[in-house]
Amino acid sequence: MGKSPVTSSQLTHHFFLEIVISIVVIKNFYYRIIYYKFVIDIFVIIIYYYNIYYYKTYLVFSNMNYYQSFRAKIQLSQSLLARWLKVSQSLINFAENGKRKLPSSADAQFFKMFQLLDVLPEPVPTWSGMHGSVISQPEKIEALGHKLQVCERDLQSLRTQKLQVESDTQKQERALAFGKTALEADFVTHDPRLKDAVERWFDDVRLKYALAGPRAIKQLHFQLEQKEREQKFLENTILDYAPGPY
Repeated sequence: MGKSPVTSSQLTHHFFLEIVISIVVIKNFYYRIIYYKFVIDIFVIIIYYYNIYYYKTYLVFSNMNYYQSFRAKIQLSQSLLARWLKVSQSLINFAENGKRKLPSSADAQFFKMFQLLDVLPEPVPTWSGMHGSVISQPEKIEALGHKLQVCERDLQSLRTQKLQVESDTQKQERALAFGKTALEADFVTHDPRLKDAVERWFDDVRLKYALAGPRAIKQLHFQLEQKEREQKFLENTILDYAPGPY
């Protein structure tokens, strides 16, 4: 049997069916595009806020660490760094705390300085001075010289005191030896009044010896050692402050 011919109604029905299918496909494709666009927008927003967070938490605080590290390595104050970079000290403070950013010109100037510091060898060699340049500090040397004179006078006084205490101690020891011998003598033991007087004197000498004998000599010896160390320190310090090619 042969195929029956397609009627106009069947063609019309087939045409409308294709239109409906096309509309469904286009609609699905549109929603898919909308969905992907939404996902892309979300991704862009995430990247945007991540970049902001990265800048605030890393770049700013990294610069902050650079500023503080630079100042600490060369013992530089915020005010001097601000003067070098031609900005205010408060702006340096804000930059170190991550609250503000330095102007581009100041930031570029800072990183040039930081690079100069970064290329120095580690450890830094001992400073040998500037050739042909001499620095003297007469006021400092004068103040140290005055302290040295006072220290030398104190030393002389302590040495005199020590000699006097040593002499007194020898006399006290001689008196103690005499008192012990006298209290054992027969003519003293048989005379109660004399014995009582000698015992009182002997006790007084013993007390003075206990307070100002070897103990006093030991204390003076310790003070002398301290003063001698101070004298040596001042003499060496004066030499350190002597004019030189610093």
